[in-house]
Amino acid sequence: MKLFSLDPLINEKSYSLSKDSVYVFRTSPSLNLAEIKKEIEKNFEVKVVKINSALIKGKVKRTISITGRRQGSRSGSRSKYKKVYVRLAKGTKLPFFESVEEETKKEEKSQKQFDKAIAKNILKDDRKVKKLTGNLNTKKRFSLRKQPESK
Repeated sequence: MKLFSLDPLINEKSYSLSKDSVYVFRTSPSLNLAEIKKEIEKNFEVKVVKINSALIKGKVKRTISITGRRQGSRSGSRSKYKKVYVRLAKGTKLPFFESVEEETKKEEKSQKQFDKAIAKNILKDDRKVKKLTGNLNTKKRFSLRKQPESK
């Protein structure tokens, strides 16, 4: 039996794909697609329509350590993995991005409240300006009126 490890990849691209019921996972390169499909259907209780995969090679990395007069370098690589794109049946979802969606809904709600408060303040300011300009106009009318000549 092969060791089964299925980790969801959570980033912007996978979030945008999840809106179309496509989820991205990282798994061991030794697993085949039939095993992955069986495990996803068993663990998440969903219907898998299609699976695509890509083998990602590990990056080569080098580390340099300097101790006293000696300098040593070692080279190694990150482990390779298989990236799996899983398309689910329409109307089914996995719970990975629910917290992100809830947070965006909260942000939208608070933004609406903020916009409403700003609009209310703008209306108040406009009323004050109209009131002040109305008072200024009346003062001008009285000041422009000719004073009666004294005899």
